[in-house]
Amino acid sequence: MAPRFAATARAIALLTALMTAATAHAAPLTFAVFGDTPYDDAHPGTETQSYLDMLQEIGRSDARFVVHIGDFKNGSTPCSDALFEQRRNEFDASDKPLIFVYGDNDWTDCWRSGSHPPARLDKLRQLFAAGDMSLGHTRIALTRQSSNAAYASYRENVQWTDGNILFVGLNVPGSNNNFTRMPEEYRARNAANLAWLDAAFGHARAQALGAVILFMQADPFLPRARPNGYTELLDALRGHVAEFAGLVALVHGDSHVCRVDYPLWDRVNLRYFPNFRRIETFGAPRVNWLRLTLDITPGGPELTVTPGRWSAACCRREPGAEPCS
Repeated sequence: MAPRFAATARAIALLTALMTAATAHAAPLTFAVFGDTPYDDAHPGTETQSYLDMLQEIGRSDARFVVHIGDFKNGSTPCSDALFEQRRNEFDASDKPLIFVYGDNDWTDCWRSGSHPPARLDKLRQLFAAGDMSLGHTRIALTRQSSNAAYASYRENVQWTDGNILFVGLNVPGSNNNFTRMPEEYRARNAANLAWLDAAFGHARAQALGAVILFMQADPFLPRARPNGYTELLDALRGHVAEFAGLVALVHGDSHVCRVDYPLWDRVNLRYFPNFRRIETFGAPRVNWLRLTLDITPGGPELTVTPGRWSAACCRREPGAEPCS
């Protein structure tokens, strides 16, 4: 082939490759979320059986992994080693990789049944965060905040990446985040959570990721006097969302009401952040899960949320609308 034609052919091949790279994107990713169940642990019955059946349903689904968003027991039942170990075994029997995010019923509220919350948190860490992998028959690798010596205690705060998406788990429980009952514990853990958010969004911006998905148990948008256990977290989140070009979704539990809306207020532009979405899953006595599919397209991220089991009881709002109450 003549040099001129060879050069032209190479230029065409290069242009074609660039155009293909610009239009190609990873396949949509589907994952599952549930939480605030089962609550009949004192006398296991229909809810526990439904929860165990649900784990098997998720195992048969196309979900890449599943996250339990916290509160694996009723808040008034004892926080016994036996129950903790039972849940650990149930989670580890999941056919999908399972990540557990701690809730208030799992440790901060254990004083109700005579246990010391910090001791119960240590037990959760021993059982559910012993290694650097998820739970489940098949597992995924997790990066734990404890890999930083400054936050060696916080093994439950995790990150993992799948394609162009960063997933982040945080220990932010309900009951006002232990803000009033144990203020020193709150301050130390809140500082760790804020540092973990900083690291996550710093990584997402540096790598130009398409989405950051956050998991925690508490509903930080419930009406409360300021300051409260979520004030600093929400203020930090506003700053990160404002600086991040992609989608940010906060997936939580706590108030047992399925919602998909845009409740984070932008104090600078006086609007709800259009690139932030809140997703709350179902909770006891309704045993159900959410199927989330995220597609990072050239036109922008698309997130679809559907109940795993049929249900119409899920509040949905469009961008700019008042949040679900």
